[in-house]
Amino acid sequence: MLDHIATQRLVFPIEEACKALATSRQRLYDLINDGRLRSFKEGKRRYVSRKAIEDYVAAKEQQRDSAA
Repeated sequence: MLDHIATQRLVFPIEEACKALATSRQRLYDLINDGRLRSFKEGKRRYVSRKAIEDYVAAKEQQRDSAA
């Protein structure tokens, strides 16, 4: 049941966003700082929304398709 809840999450802490994108923490922060991946802060913690991750992946796929 907990796995089902995790798949329905709307936001991910940085560590889990790294896992979702299969990238390093530094690369994730580079994407955020470059404006290619949206994020937000809640208190002292930074989060990435599921929508932001999906939009980033879609943009990368579109970029790849355009180059081909």
